[in-house]
Amino acid sequence: MPSEMRGLAGSVGLALVVTWTGFDVAISPSPENPRMHFLLQKQK
Repeated sequence: MPSEMRGLAGSVGLALVVTWTGFDVAISPSPENPRMHFLLQKQK
């Protein structure tokens, strides 16, 4: 899913900076923790 979000974000001029789950940037999304958060940044 993060790769899909990277493509979608890029199509509207945004860059995917980081993806995390559980409100902790140290925990990557997984099947056990499917809820994801994305930090996007405007591309220059």
